[in-house]
Amino acid sequence: MELDYEEGIELWKAGDTEAARDALRYALQGCGDNLWVHVALGRIALEDNDPALARGHFGYAFELAQRALPPGFSGRLPRQRPANRPFFDAIEGLAASYDALGQPAESAPLRRLAADLSGARPRGGPPPGPRP
Repeated sequence: MELDYEEGIELWKAGDTEAARDALRYALQGCGDNLWVHVALGRIALEDNDPALARGHFGYAFELAQRALPPGFSGRLPRQRPANRPFFDAIEGLAASYDALGQPAESAPLRRLAADLSGARPRGGPPPGPRP
């Protein structure tokens, strides 16, 4: 389904959102658990001002990636590794979806999780920035 995914991305870049959406949905028929495709569809939904649909795609990708982690995982996931990118994109997209839905209390923990996993701040520690 990689070719369908790539076609969808190319169509999206060319400005044909509807055809891109169709190609990406077709890719999901072959592999419904593809994080890359769900993230792309989530981004398209955000661009189309449909944060509820975006939340669904990003949320599903987020849940899939979380299931791949062992219970109690406390390690780091390098953000720059291509294999980790859709997980971080899903977290960021899900947080943006919640913000667009007027639910910032839902987005803040997601952004903290992304920072924790990437090592941007000490795990469980305060957010970076000046201290009182």
